[in-house]
Amino acid sequence: MISCPPVDVAIFLQVRFLLSNLSLQNLALMAQGGNEVSRSDFHSFMLVKMGYVEPGVLRLINDAFDKLDTDGSNALSLQEVSKESSQERQTMLDELRKVHGITEEDEHKTPLGVFGMRFRWGHATWN
Repeated sequence: MISCPPVDVAIFLQVRFLLSNLSLQNLALMAQGGNEVSRSDFHSFMLVKMGYVEPGVLRLINDAFDKLDTDGSNALSLQEVSKESSQERQTMLDELRKVHGITEEDEHKTPLGVFGMRFRWGHATWN
């Protein structure tokens, strides 16, 4: 048996609840119109349902990944990431701002939490 670090009991109970209530309808939502659920789809679904991340945050993260994945391989190579100039990164960020309705003024607002950390049920997570 594989030994894992201890997990918060409250988190385990959330996962147990979600898995015990897993339905074909939920699987269909995860599969996004396909016949299979990928590990990534399962992670995203569980993180949203458990309240750890908002769907819009996942869309922003996925859009940023897609912008960096210039060859469309669904994987980031060191070459893809290192070849972009700071100007190209700025252009990418400007495009993401437009798509997600973020203004430059929004970036100057203080994030929830301290120094980019968000607090949730007594646990600190990075923003």
